[in-house]
Amino acid sequence: MRKVLLLYNPSSGQQRARRAQLIAKIANLYQSSGLEVEQWATTHAGSAIEQTEDAVEAGFDTVIACGGDGTANEAINGLMRAESRCALGVIPLGSGNLLATDLRLPVNPLAAAQAMLLRHLARSVAAAVAPVGSAAAHAVVW
Repeated sequence: MRKVLLLYNPSSGQQRARRAQLIAKIANLYQSSGLEVEQWATTHAGSAIEQTEDAVEAGFDTVIACGGDGTANEAINGLMRAESRCALGVIPLGSGNLLATDLRLPVNPLAAAQAMLLRHLARSVAAAVAPVGSAAAHAVVW
């Protein structure tokens, strides 16, 4: 990780102020470790897909979805559409956090951020696009 994007949905959930504080703490943690960090708020449903593509084009090597499964899903779709090998991180700030649980990430958001920084918990995953009716659905298999 050198250039990191923290991508989050400012409108989801009930603890918006707490989420904003946690994301700011994570940004400070990464900046104090010498990483270049930006925070981008999503603007509407599906915007994280486009913003992830923009991040890849802007040279980010890591996109961290700070939220739940919806934010992570959109970030994954953005990486797949960009055909990027950019790393995806997940900070569990959602209500379900099934992806983070399946990946055995710490449930505490700050602990998850520190684990990514200190232990480099990178894993390769295989991703595929499967047609569903007239649309395409992206899936991640690990």
